[in-house]
Amino acid sequence: MTSSRLAPRQTSGKVIRDPSTWKIRVQFRWKIQYLYYSAYLYIKTNKLDKSRRQEFLYDVFLSFAHDDEKFIHETLVPELTSRGLRVHDHTVDFIAGELITSNIVNAVQRSRRTLIVVSSNLRKSNWCRFELQMANLESVNTGRPVMVFLLMQHLPEDVLSREMLYHIQNNTYIQLPDEVDNARVMGIFWTKLCSDLLN
Repeated sequence: MTSSRLAPRQTSGKVIRDPSTWKIRVQFRWKIQYLYYSAYLYIKTNKLDKSRRQEFLYDVFLSFAHDDEKFIHETLVPELTSRGLRVHDHTVDFIAGELITSNIVNAVQRSRRTLIVVSSNLRKSNWCRFELQMANLESVNTGRPVMVFLLMQHLPEDVLSREMLYHIQNNTYIQLPDEVDNARVMGIFWTKLCSDLLN
């Protein structure tokens, strides 16, 4: 990943400090990475025909923190797949030998929606932040809605970054019910979540 701290350039033994260059690199680093990996994947897939590129291989790409894997694999994935959704889970579907960054952009572009599972663990994950940024840029560049947020817990605002709060407030989100043992409540929840992911 591109570091926000850039080493000074060396020319003829003199250190050149160019703050304007640093500002541009920091400000646009996510977009630069998105465009780079998009171009890389476009060339690698040998310029797939338009009809194939418009298809979504998956209904949803899951973005989650490692510490939430138990919920993801024992509850979320089975519930979604049992309702017919095609789920992209990076622990299963990432292509071996590919850069993780390329795998992420590929997953976002080939999925109808990216579901960001929000918990207290999410802030610790740099990869989740990268996935969020790539999903946001996919939405900006294509004009299609991409992100849906699943709030696993009732989190105080100071636990989440301002960036995360902004995206949650400006996209579709759904709260996991407290009554997880109530079959009727959970049935309504899963139906609503699947509907949000397919719309």
